[in-house]
Amino acid sequence: IRAELELSALHESLWQAQERERRRIARELHDSTAQDLVAAMMTLDLFREEFEPRNPVAGRKLADTQALLEKAVNEIRTLSYLLHPPRLGEAGLAGAIRHYAAGFGERTGLGLTLELPADFERLEERYELMLFRVAQEALGNIHRHSQSETTGIRLVREERQVILEISDTGRGIAAGILERQSEAGVGIRSMRERLRQMGGRLEIDTDGSGTTVRAILPLGENEEKLQLRVGR
Repeated sequence: IRAELELSALHESLWQAQERERRRIARELHDSTAQDLVAAMMTLDLFREEFEPRNPVAGRKLADTQALLEKAVNEIRTLSYLLHPPRLGEAGLAGAIRHYAAGFGERTGLGLTLELPADFERLEERYELMLFRVAQEALGNIHRHSQSETTGIRLVREERQVILEISDTGRGIAAGILERQSEAGVGIRSMRERLRQMGGRLEIDTDGSGTTVRAILPLGENEEKLQLRVGR
């Protein structure tokens, strides 16, 4: 039992270290790299205004370069959000998933049906982050593997637990993919293990007509106290 507790503590420490590093990189990308590129775009704009009347060819090349920089800025901001969602702390789990799903749908063309209560109570930070990672991973798998055109996201709080469901109408997930899937340490196997350490579980129902990923986390004493404080 002691060895299991020590291993669980090690996993917890590694996961927290990973999230801290994700947050640091996201902040650097958003506050430094992206801002430097925006400054370069503004400088190019000044050059284009000066050269375009005298040299239209140079003006077009500068405009093309600006467009490339703008694309890079958008990609960096998206990557920053994927690494660490700032809205999670601001809007809570339901708000962060809603915002992420909207952007995901725009980027991929995936149709989304959301059941995310606007008044969903705040949970402990690590619980909210874990469930958000589940939503990220599940949507990424749907886009890469399922060939589904639609998906549904449902978040509910029952008396003693929180349930997050992501369902699609695609071709299902092969057993081999379930065993091999991994993305930045937050793949299916990692999520299942992480949820288990939190006292929860990950369920995956899949067949030829679709897949449902279901994350279930029990509400412990600390989470209930947090909800009471937030609700005051």
